[in-house]
Amino acid sequence: LNGEYAGLFLLQELSDRAYFEGRGAAPGVLYQAKRASGTLDCDTATDAGFAVRVGSAQSADLAGLVGILADVPTASNWAKLDGLVDISQVLRYMAVSSFIDNTDGIDNNYFLVRTQQQPRFRVLPWDLDRTFSESHREGDGTLFVNNVLMSRLFQGRSRLGSVYHDYL
Repeated sequence: LNGEYAGLFLLQELSDRAYFEGRGAAPGVLYQAKRASGTLDCDTATDAGFAVRVGSAQSADLAGLVGILADVPTASNWAKLDGLVDISQVLRYMAVSSFIDNTDGIDNNYFLVRTQQQPRFRVLPWDLDRTFSESHREGDGTLFVNNVLMSRLFQGRSRLGSVYHDYL
């Protein structure tokens, strides 16, 4: 900046109703993970881990996701999870987060969004201030330990782990 090196910065638009409407989509719900509590753990209250940016303050769909994640090892809950979450998109998010060392976007600094066009939950990044700030062993899954959804996807089924590695 003006001849002085100021580091690497990432510019991202705000994810809000106007962001989606400008792209021909209307968010049904938009949850913002906050305060390193967006772990999707069944022992964490959803209102402690997520701020409701768009949608109902009751966040029944988010609570449903947390409940499914608590019991995901059963085959029927894998099917329920697939119906509620765009697993392929989350795996791609995980791969990019791993590649750029976005450690802050796993249990904090991400959005969960559902739109009319995409009714399953998708993950969107925000506040990438710690990108490239840490180093971890590529592909070993330690980055995802603090997020139940990502941890389950990484470890739950070998084919999902291999899909993640293919994206990575």
